[in-house]
Amino acid sequence: MPYIKTTWIAGNTIEVAKTYSARYGKKIARGPNQNKTPEAVKRYNAQIAERELRLLINENFGYKDYHVTLTYRKEERPEPETAKKQLSRFFGKLRRAYRKAGKELHWISATEYKRTAIHHHVIINRHDIGLIADAWPYGRPKIVQLDNTGDYAALAAYLIKETSKTFGEPDSPNKKRWSASRNLRKAKVKKQVIPAEHWADDPKPVKGYRIVRDSVYMDVSPVTGFPYQWYRMIRPPDRKGAT
Repeated sequence: MPYIKTTWIAGNTIEVAKTYSARYGKKIARGPNQNKTPEAVKRYNAQIAERELRLLINENFGYKDYHVTLTYRKEERPEPETAKKQLSRFFGKLRRAYRKAGKELHWISATEYKRTAIHHHVIINRHDIGLIADAWPYGRPKIVQLDNTGDYAALAAYLIKETSKTFGEPDSPNKKRWSASRNLRKAKVKKQVIPAEHWADDPKPVKGYRIVRDSVYMDVSPVTGFPYQWYRMIRPPDRKGAT
């Protein structure tokens, strides 16, 4: 029975997912019913969300772009709805400043407020670093530049973990794990029907890439009941440090 191979190309990375579909060939034995528990579905959905965010970051951001943590002075910490408006004003100020310099602002944001003091994580394309402090009068921004790997899986996983307990809460201002500017590019996607009974447990990278260590993951989907395999590949950065 053939399987479905989906490939995403995002910046310096390639991701692959392989699974079966009842649309092709004979039926296969599905996973045990206990896999379809609420917790299993929740974990699976978090994995999907993490992959989507990882692809978005890898496609749109790179070396020396900014991961910014926007915090508040202790005596000025707002309620979530007010914080949402303040973050919107922050992006408005930055957008105007970038436009004045002939640049377009790209951003992703995630807000955490339940397990710790309310704060925002923001990923921004690089420009004048001083503009960030000018646009955020509520506290001291912490700014870290992205490295030259082109693979920001750890950052995506961190942001998904940060918002996992709050995005579905009644007082969540966004009801989403993250928000993003509309001008971001999507990863290129290719779907293929592979005429083979099964995929290799040890996949091989395409030329010029290497498989990311510990990224090969195989399980049974608690949503479809079919086995699947995920893995990621990365193209090493050049010697100059830029991706």
